[in-house]
Amino acid sequence: MLAHAADLRSEVKGEGGAGMAKALLDDWRTASLSDADRALCAFAEALTLKPGETREGDLVPLRDAGFDDRAIHDAVQAIAYFAYINRVADGLGVDLEPDMAPPRRPGAPPGDTEMPEPFAETESMSMTIVWRCLKCNTHFPAGEPIPDACTSCGAPRTEFELVEED
Repeated sequence: MLAHAADLRSEVKGEGGAGMAKALLDDWRTASLSDADRALCAFAEALTLKPGETREGDLVPLRDAGFDDRAIHDAVQAIAYFAYINRVADGLGVDLEPDMAPPRRPGAPPGDTEMPEPFAETESMSMTIVWRCLKCNTHFPAGEPIPDACTSCGAPRTEFELVEED
């Protein structure tokens, strides 16, 4: 979560963003999420923590929330990739990015290395996140709520693609 706080910060501006980041970091269930995002978080948690127990029935809440086969496939790919790459980084002792402070040790006294604020600004953050409709190429600006459907062609938001621009 901390490594991707800048991405989330670019999507959720202002005081609400800091609160959402804290809720997501502490326990995603306390965050103010849409039904689709809540279903996605529940699925991601299940696939991450108990991948061998995930069954077709676990996809029903995603389908009920509007995810089609492609969106579910994309979600599984992203969840599996992050599980993989985080284990590779942990296993090899990969250092944090230069602008990230190391996490505070559990039980460490105040003044020890502090956990970074999830939305702390740094001079090195220059990436902008936008969403693009795969059907008509309409872009939706960062920091604004993503519509449920494309305002140009009506495609559902499951047909949007995340685009990172420097």
